[in-house]
Amino acid sequence: MKQRHVVVLMSLSIAGLLGLSVYMTISMDRTPPVITIPDKEITYKEGADTDSLLKDVTAWDDVDSNITDKLRVDTIIPDKDGLTAVVVYAVYDSSNNVTKEKRTVSYKAMEKDEKP
Repeated sequence: MKQRHVVVLMSLSIAGLLGLSVYMTISMDRTPPVITIPDKEITYKEGADTDSLLKDVTAWDDVDSNITDKLRVDTIIPDKDGLTAVVVYAVYDSSNNVTKEKRTVSYKAMEKDEKP
């Protein structure tokens, strides 16, 4: 009789843990943040600080709200023409959902004798 009670108790415990696991999986934040890039032309000079690229770019998350302070310039990729570059922005929220967005900017390469 005791063995039967133990089996029932273990079955109920497993069912409870399974239900808790399903609930936690469903309620997880899986929505990535949104990066908003203004529609204005800017020029980036090679080697310059990236602050000018972040000006007026914002990041918003449905759970964390304004996360613009976590926004970063991930990479700057000059095009073959040497006149434009693709800037890749990245941001993550508190649930580690990541968003990346691209923007094309005017680009000025550094002169050979110039220092950054």
